[in-house]
Formats: sequence, C-alpha cells, structure tokens
Amino acid sequence: MLGLAGCTAPGKEVKPQPVVVAAPPTRADIWQAQASAADINRIRRVATGWAAGLAEARAAGAGGEMKAEGKTVPQFGLGWGPILDGSFLPYQPTDAAAIEIAKNVPLLVGSTKNEFTPFIPGAKLATMDDLKANLQKQYGDKTDAYIAAVKRAYPETTNPEDYVSIDVFFRPGTISHANLKAIDGAAPVYMYLFSWQSPVNDGKYKAMHCMELPFVFNNIDKCEEMTGGGKEAYALADKMSSAWINFAKTGNPNNKKLPDWPAYTQQNGATMMFDNKCEVKNNPDKDLLSIASGAKAF
Repeated sequence: MLGLAGCTAPGKEVKPQPVVVAAPPTRADIWQAQASAADINRIRRVATGWAAGLAEARAAGAGGEMKAEGKTVPQFGLGWGPILDGSFLPYQPTDAAAIEIAKNVPLLVGSTKNEFTPFIPGAKLATMDDLKANLQKQYGDKTDAYIAAVKRAYPETTNPEDYVSIDVFFRPGTISHANLKAIDGAAPVYMYLFSWQSPVNDGKYKAMHCMELPFVFNNIDKCEEMTGGGKEAYALADKMSSAWINFAKTGNPNNKKLPDWPAYTQQNGATMMFDNKCEVKNNPDKDLLSIASGAKAF
C-alpha cells in the first residue's frame, strides 16, 4: 500500500526520534556463516518466530489498551493510517483540524491486489470444488456470490487459489481514507489498485505488499528478484513512474502514457487499475468487499 500527500502542523517542530529495534539475521549473515540447509531452516524459524512474537507483543499491548477504551482492535493488530503521537502527528486524520490542514493538498492513494495474502498459509486448492469447500467455512451461503464477485472484479481469475489470495484488509482502509479526503471544495484524490502479477517464483508473489514500489520509482533493474525484469515490467514502470512524477510536480498524475485518470469521488469510485493493460474502473471490487466484510473471519 502507498499513499502520498503533504501535511504540516503550524508551529510544530519536527525532531527525529531514535528507534532501536532488534533485527533477525539477514540473508547476508547466513551466507557469510556458510550455513548448511538445516541451519538455514532453523534460522528461518527463529526469524519467523521473532517477527510473529514482536507483532503479537505489540498487538497485545495496544490491543489491551484499545479494548479497555471500548475501541475496535484491527485484524492481526494492523490498521490503515498513521498513529497519533502528539509530536509528528498532532491530530488524528479524522479530526476536523487535520482535515482542514490537508484540505488543499492533493492525495494519491492505493494498495495492491494481494498485499500479504501470498504469505498466509492455507490449504492447497486444486479444483473449484476444493475452493468452494474452503470458502464455505468463511462465507457460508454467500460462497457462490463471493466467487461471482471475484470474477466481476477480476475477470481473468481462473486458478482456484487466486480466488482466496485477494486482499480484503488494506483495500477497505484505502477506500475509507479516500472517502474522508474526497469532499466538496477540497483538492482532488486519485485512487489506484496495483494488480500486476509478478512471474517470479512460479508467480507466488503475485501483487504482494509493496510490489508497486519498483514501478513507482522505475527501479525494475534493481529489483528483478521480485519483478522478473521482463519487458512488461519495464513498460508498466515507465507509465507508473510518469504518473508519480506528474503528481509530485502538479498534484495530478495524468500523463500521455495512461488513459484519462479522473479524480476519485465516493460516488464514482474511479480507480486506476495498474496492470499490463492500465484502465480506470469505477468501484471495481465493491461487491467483493461488501461480501468479505460480513465473513466469519471479520
């Protein structure tokens, strides 16, 4: 996910704050130690446990406080938006003061089709029958409606596993943020959804979290292990980086390399779909998100 905007608080002096975080071993550390395959697997388990433990500790601490205050705790301890700290961010994004400060600042905001779903363990779904049996646990009698909604949002979907690897956590937050900003008399909002699928590692990465960044900064050659470095990747990066450059210069991402990109409103839901074929769709996954919001997992 990625959002770009500008917002400053009058009279506030921003001072860098040091952050100390213990880190898991890096890949370079592993190879320099000439670890065996068994050693590498053990280190991976330690690193995974470290990340999970840190997330759990953070969620437990913050979650306990939020529950005590009668607030909703986000899924997996994750939520969309910055955190109020009284220094860097003096207001919540939903506060009237914050909305007023950012009123005349354009916003470019979006997420990726798959986000973290490629890394969530799940049953292997070889057939559509396997898929339906799996979805029944989560969507019950809305299973067929969910499948149909996926096909409407992403007509190219054929692989059973691709029906369950679509992000439904970050995308709703993206829309809520855009709706909050897209008000009469305010600077425009431009929404995107990055759906380009990486061919690397037999396509396992899909449009994972942050996959759009090498395209935004036109750094395909520096991230070929994730993008594959093919002609299609370079072509899309040329289009996307041009949009971000134009937005940074003028507050409008439109350029000759893309179809017309209208400003987003809550009514039109205009969303630029970044893929090998870039196109604007209105509320492309509205039905899908509506069904997902009522699932048992939520």
